[in-house]
Amino acid sequence: MFYFVPYWYGESKATTFDDTVNQIRMFEAVHENSETIICEYSPQIRCFLHQQNLSLNKYWSVFDMIQNIEDVNNKIVDFNDLSWPIESEFVYTPFRVNVILAGKIFANISFGLESQLSSVSYFDDDQISKTLIFDDRGFLSSIIYFSAGKKTVQEYFDVSGIWQIRVTYLTESEKIVINPMSYHRFKKSTYHSLNDLIQDMINYHFANESDLKHATLIIAANEKYNQLLLNLSYRPSNLVLSFFKNRYEYKKNEQLLIDELSLADIVITDTIGQLEDIKEIVVAKNNSHLVNKLQHITPYDTRFQLGISQQYKELTILLNTQELSKEEIIFVLCTILSCMADNNLIALSIACSEENNAEKIDDYIKQVLVGYYHLDNNVILNDLQMDNTTDENKLGDRDNAGDTQQPVGVSLYKRISMHTFQTENDMIQAFENVRLIIDISHRPNIYTQIAGISAGIPQINLSASPYIINQQNGLIIQDLSELKKAIDYYLIGLSHWNTALVYAVQQMRQYTNGAIVRKWRHILGEENG
Repeated sequence: MFYFVPYWYGESKATTFDDTVNQIRMFEAVHENSETIICEYSPQIRCFLHQQNLSLNKYWSVFDMIQNIEDVNNKIVDFNDLSWPIESEFVYTPFRVNVILAGKIFANISFGLESQLSSVSYFDDDQISKTLIFDDRGFLSSIIYFSAGKKTVQEYFDVSGIWQIRVTYLTESEKIVINPMSYHRFKKSTYHSLNDLIQDMINYHFANESDLKHATLIIAANEKYNQLLLNLSYRPSNLVLSFFKNRYEYKKNEQLLIDELSLADIVITDTIGQLEDIKEIVVAKNNSHLVNKLQHITPYDTRFQLGISQQYKELTILLNTQELSKEEIIFVLCTILSCMADNNLIALSIACSEENNAEKIDDYIKQVLVGYYHLDNNVILNDLQMDNTTDENKLGDRDNAGDTQQPVGVSLYKRISMHTFQTENDMIQAFENVRLIIDISHRPNIYTQIAGISAGIPQINLSASPYIINQQNGLIIQDLSELKKAIDYYLIGLSHWNTALVYAVQQMRQYTNGAIVRKWRHILGEENG
């Protein structure tokens, strides 16, 4: 049995680019017996699981147990059914409904991933006074009360609307009081923290499990729950910490990291770079014996979803801007735009990130066009205003990219599109017509590399990785001065591109969900080979 404990920071902020989401998917795909333990208060979790194509029958929620929620007949809650003053005016926006009363905001109504009622926040003299939080199964789950804009109390309810616990937020702590009617379901009548209560609930859950000796608990390593989960009274025989990107900033407290690694049986990292970082800390702290616990397993699996870029006349380059500096982005843009100026068929698709968003990237593009192609910003704006495109990501008609009547800079600008990928499907769709991937970050994006292999797209990297084999399914360049030559290597003629495609198809077998789960079992000592 495999138990997964994700850390999704509230399901609204979670994405498919997450280790636990993909680990669960892979184990479910090969029919491994598994359960997802939801520690966070997540009243919209079922909609999230549904959107991620994860089983709704294989999760256990700590807060469902706290709130005494078992079998629920789902229903839809309409905000119009709530009590509103007769004079209320409802103003609809793309993301919420604002309720206006006497010219002031009376309430904000928010909705979940599938347009179901999520919360209603009430205001008094422009300050929030309380928030009603609804469960996606159709009932009031909790109420948060505020004083002077600060959260003071939160009450959690059962389906009947009877409060089960009351959390009072103090200056530097919290106090949890249990409803006397529910004392029989808890070990204590009061708790000093939610984590103490959560730990009690998980211990109770595991105490009733029959075969913990052959079970594995896979924890998404994080600062909030690591200690709680690593110190359970009842626990599976294997405790695994899964490190992913910068979710756990362990460099802030290296001794705490050492203590947690000592309690874990296996430590999984998403990249070899992260493994080396942790290894360096372990050795420096004179705990070399912990090195044997460190393992690297990719959190993503390949799918046979070859792109069809060879059917398009355009040669689309996908540029990943994650973790790149302004100087690096501008250098790469100069190089790619030079290639685009030489070949009207080359188009550029830019994968934006939180740090390097579309607006910032657009400024960089214009800086290059103004500096190197002597193009005035007004020329770009005037020309674009003449386009009647309705596609928000499309900055021009690529069929007209070679129009000699347009200034070169305008033609280049129109062949650039920008994307922010929120889901796996977003990226898969974008990869369909991509001919070449460029990722020159210090640690190339893992998902991009795995998805690139799945689509059979060659990749240009500045740093070595297990996924890109030089001159097979991509090129590892030594410095950025080699970038133009590397682009030409794949975009002039099809010979090198076809070689990369053939190798990628062979490489897919190494990273299927079955192959990755077998590696998990091998590391856990459950399977040979």
